[in-house]
Amino acid sequence: MEIKTNDSPTFEEIAIIEKATGGLIKTHEWWVVKGVDGNFTTRQKPSHEEDIVHHGVLENSFVSKEGEYIGDFKQAKWYQKHKLKVYEPYAHGVAEAYTENGDLEGYCGYTHRGAQIFRIGDRLFDELYEPKEKDYPAEQWAGWVKEYNDGIAKAEAEGDTWWADDIRNDGISRYIPFKLRGSKVIETLEEAAQAAINLSKHLS
Repeated sequence: MEIKTNDSPTFEEIAIIEKATGGLIKTHEWWVVKGVDGNFTTRQKPSHEEDIVHHGVLENSFVSKEGEYIGDFKQAKWYQKHKLKVYEPYAHGVAEAYTENGDLEGYCGYTHRGAQIFRIGDRLFDELYEPKEKDYPAEQWAGWVKEYNDGIAKAEAEGDTWWADDIRNDGISRYIPFKLRGSKVIETLEEAAQAAINLSKHLS
């Protein structure tokens, strides 16, 4: 059995964070089990111990009310700091985002590689979208083109051909925020949630 311990919060800290985030701080437990088509992971203890390949226990974990693992206690504090709440349909990688006044304003898609809040008026993130000049205001597009050209010029001036080629491979999209990468403008909070899910999958 593998047992790991995250930060050790006080009962008061746990109560405050659970109320703020809608998640729970508890011990996360999982089993890797032999299956017909290979090993699989489950949160339910197998009835046949001989099928257990691995048993893991992670204390002070941040989980959804359905028991899905979201992260460690630091992740819960990150939710609290940024006024995020657990989004049950997609608890790991997407969170509800709230304003200072407590109003739902959008959805945050995230992984360890980055995060972005999507709101009505942003664009529905599409990882396959090829940026088109006609889709954006002229001034905005010109700004990204300048960043793109400046990036290549700087890389070449420093003799870093790999960096310059990497910028060329990414194209203009390298400089376009995630919340603006897509052809469709977000019109509903449901679309904002889908954009966050799309980004979370893209960054995974």
